[in-house]
Amino acid sequence: MKYKRKINTILLLLILILFITIISFSFAAFTTRIVNSETSSTLITGSGVMQITFEGGEHLNAPDIIPSNDPFVTKTFTLTGVNSTEEIMNYHLIL
Repeated sequence: MKYKRKINTILLLLILILFITIISFSFAAFTTRIVNSETSSTLITGSGVMQITFEGGEHLNAPDIIPSNDPFVTKTFTLTGVNSTEEIMNYHLIL
C-alpha cells in the first residue's frame, strides 16, 4: 500500500510540474513587451521579390538517365532580387 501511495504522489508531482511548465511557456510565447518609447511609425516592415529566370524554360529535359555521380544535364539561370527595403536580402539556394 505504501508503494502505491508513493507512486501516486510522484505521478501527481510530475503532472503538476508539467502543467506549470506548459502554462509558463504559453504565457512567455504570447506575452509581448515594448521597451522604451516605441511608436507605430517606428515599427515598419517590408518585403522584396526574388525572381528566377531559367534559360530555355524552367523544366529539365533528361531522357534515359541513369544513377551517376557525373552531371547528366546543366541548366543556366539568372537569379534577380528586387529589394524594396534598405536591408540586405539573403537567400539560400538548394539544387
